[in-house]
Order: sequence, then C-alpha cells, then structure tokens
Amino acid sequence: MDDGVQYLAPVEDRWGEIAVYPELMEEYAERLRGMIQRVWVDEPPGGHVIGTAICLSCLLETGRYGDLIELLACARARWWHWHRFGAEALARTGMWDAAIAYADTCRGPHGNDDWRIDRFCEDVLIKSGRTEEAYRRYGLKTVTGPTYLSIYRETLKRYPDRDRRQVLLDLIEARGQRGKCFAAAKDAGFLDIALVCASPSSLPL
Repeated sequence: MDDGVQYLAPVEDRWGEIAVYPELMEEYAERLRGMIQRVWVDEPPGGHVIGTAICLSCLLETGRYGDLIELLACARARWWHWHRFGAEALARTGMWDAAIAYADTCRGPHGNDDWRIDRFCEDVLIKSGRTEEAYRRYGLKTVTGPTYLSIYRETLKRYPDRDRRQVLLDLIEARGQRGKCFAAAKDAGFLDIALVCASPSSLPL
C-alpha cells in the first residue's frame, strides 16, 4: 500500500470470497463504506479510496445487494471494474435482464471493457438457460486467443452441444478474415471449408 501500486488488486477484487467469515466481511464493508460514499459524493471529483473493491466485494458476498447498488449509485462515473459487482448482485437475485441492462450502462466511449461486459452478459444468459441467445448475441465475439484455431476450440468448450461445423462457419461469418480460419478448419477435419479458406474470398462457403 505504501508503494502506491496496487499489486494485490486481484486479491482485493475477490476479498469477499477470501475473507470467508461473514463477520470479517461485514467489518471490512463497514470500515470502508462510509468513506467511499463521502469521497464519491462530497469531495471533488478524482478522489479514490484504497480498498474500494474490497468493500464492494464484501457487500456482494454477504448478500447486501441493496446496500451495494445504493453505494454504486453514488459514483460519479460508470466504471465496469466497480459496477460489475452491482451487475453480479442483480444476476444473483435472478434479475437476468436487469443485470445485462446494468452492465450495458458501463460501456465507455473507447470500449476498453466491452469484451469483459460481453463475457459477463453471455454468462448471465447461459446461467438463465438462454444458451441460444447467448451464442448469437455474444458467443461468437467474446472469445479471444492468439489464433483462430484457439478461438474455435474455446468457443466449442463454451458451447459443447452445438454442431462443430456450424460453429466454425458461424465464426467465419461473424469475424471475417476467412483466410485466418484455414488452420481451424483443417484441424477440425473440415477440409472442404479449409480449401475455401485458402482460396480467394469470392468463393462461397
């Protein structure tokens, strides 16, 4: 903390889980909640409380969803790193559409967190049993990887019940650049698709 660099930020983000004991979570939440609210509401913009994520995580894990949403409403800006706790709170209460709508309000002009928000929304839809909607809205664009082969494999892991060939075709259509899908098509054994990927893009799939 004295270094001014949050080396333990991943730990802070999940402190509610790590703390385990409800009374310990409550202690951290109450120690920080008032200070965070004061900085967000009463002090000039730009103020920051070290341990904000700890407080939000503890409020989430103790089930204090109302207090969590109320505190986040005090923030002057929508920042996914913080507001994802509020979106998760809504999801845990079964308010699936509200959770997705809440997450969408955190999209910024530069889109830095868009892929994280997309992944959250995809997971919410999957948990709510709306797998087809998750696949169509988010599943074809959320997976990242160094190659199209790795993207294809990871997409299949997330949607194991879907037709492997159709998933490949859907990824090619959604992402374009069919030439980069050659290795994925060849590895999957769809040599006809691999041949098209290696040919001029004017050829139909």
